[in-house]
Amino acid sequence: MEKKPSLQNRPTDIEVELAMAEWYAEILPKPPLGIEYHPMEKEVAGREKTAEVEANEPQPIPKSEPEANAWAILTLLFRNPFLRWGEILSETHLTDAKATKARAWLEQHKMAVAQSVKIIGRPGLYIEVMPWVYRKYGKKPPEGRGGFEHKCLCHYLKSWLEERGFRTWFEALIDGMKGSFDLFAWIEGSKGEMYGFEVTISFGNLLDNIRDGLNSKVRKLYIVCRDQADTNKARNIAKKNIPDLERLEFRSISEFKAKKGRLD
Repeated sequence: MEKKPSLQNRPTDIEVELAMAEWYAEILPKPPLGIEYHPMEKEVAGREKTAEVEANEPQPIPKSEPEANAWAILTLLFRNPFLRWGEILSETHLTDAKATKARAWLEQHKMAVAQSVKIIGRPGLYIEVMPWVYRKYGKKPPEGRGGFEHKCLCHYLKSWLEERGFRTWFEALIDGMKGSFDLFAWIEGSKGEMYGFEVTISFGNLLDNIRDGLNSKVRKLYIVCRDQADTNKARNIAKKNIPDLERLEFRSISEFKAKKGRLD
């Protein structure tokens, strides 16, 4: 008679995870030099983020046209939370009047709030979905830290960089730093093409961010502000307190234009 394997000889969950970590380390693409990274750490971080999302609650059956249109807008924003108002109208095929009523319904139920953010040209109208809505309906909120404007600028930068061949990482942990960049960008396979980005809406932690970022091995640290006035203010603060500005670049978000081909 064939002898059945003993349960005592079977590997534990921890042993399986350790074995899988070694396997992942072999097959996953290696990050650029200087990023603190381990496959199992990313795996655990992913599980922790998943745990933050509550069990999916089904979308309620709309009781009115504004509510139905509001859910059409929400469904769209769950996929892309940084669409401008005109893009929302285009994607949902709603008229401005119907979309405005839907927005009022969302605001009345404290599910979303209108935001004005300037990137290039005149300020654009955006709709910010409240954090509790993401949690309640099991949706992943947008990556990044800070408020809506800060995240909106970060995601614009991310798209701009990726269109030009960069890999990007929000809140990357880099060797030599105590904290992390708002956004880190690098060219795959090039050790010298590494850049840090700090989106600066306020100036209270500007010098700390600069000093911390310059402790890393990035080629350049970009301080990105909402407009030219804030960019000049950030540059003047740095000039008075940072002895060497060679690796620092100060830019307004509008300088990252669609037609501009290169980072430098």
